[in-house]
Formats: sequence, structure tokens, C-alpha cells
Amino acid sequence: MTAASLYRLAYISSSIYLLPQEDLKNILAVSRRNNATDGITGLLLYHDGNFFQILEGPKDAVLACYRRIENDPRHKGCITLISEEARNRRFADWDMAYVPFSKLDSRGRQGFLDLQGFRDTAKMREVKANDEVRVFVNTFLDTFRYL
Repeated sequence: MTAASLYRLAYISSSIYLLPQEDLKNILAVSRRNNATDGITGLLLYHDGNFFQILEGPKDAVLACYRRIENDPRHKGCITLISEEARNRRFADWDMAYVPFSKLDSRGRQGFLDLQGFRDTAKMREVKANDEVRVFVNTFLDTFRYL
């Protein structure tokens, strides 16, 4: 895959109910199997019914995956934070990294909570105009520490 064909998409959403650990394990198993087939890598964070996910890979595969996610009846309120060409993978060795919120250090927890602020549609219109979301998500990724 050339650098020009690598694509990254980050979003937040909410589950319609608090997911038990077993449901999360099943979601991850299916995601990892599909992502391996589609050449997608990424990260999934889940806390108190909220998801933050980053998908990276071939553009068509990433967008098709995101369409499946948007149509999944277990969650609602998908908000795309970034959707862009990428120079390199942030999660090259992860078919889908999963990090429980409880494992994040205080810096990572603060970043995750700040992401939830983008649910306000007026705030989203404001930040999309000045590219704040892209800067915020990329800063989160630059400072994120893998387990």
C-alpha cells in the first residue's frame, strides 16, 4: 500500500446500553477477523457506554467498515472526528488495539474525556471550521502510550 492510499478515520459513538465484557470480547473478535482480511488496523477505547475508535487502512475498506459501524444497532450517535489520507499507520502492529479506560494513565483519561465534548453539534461546527478536531486527535495519538 502506498502512503497516498492509506486512510485514517476516527469517530466517537455511544452504545444503546452498557456493554458487558463478554459483548466487548465478541465485538473485538469479529472486528479483528474482518480487519485482518481488509487490511485495517486501529484502536478501540470504550468507557461508560462511549466508544472512541480509529481505523486505518485502504480508503475503500475503512469507509466500508465505518458504514457497517454506523448501521450497527448496538450504538448510536456516530460523530466523525477525522477522515483523511494518512502518511503512516499509528497502529501497524494492531489489528484492533483495545484499551479499557481503567488501563489509561491520567493523561490518556483526560484526553478521552475531552473527546466526549465534541458531541455538542455547535462545538463540532466551530471546531471543524478551524481544524481543532484534527489537531486534538493527532495530539492524543502522539501522546498515547500502548499497554
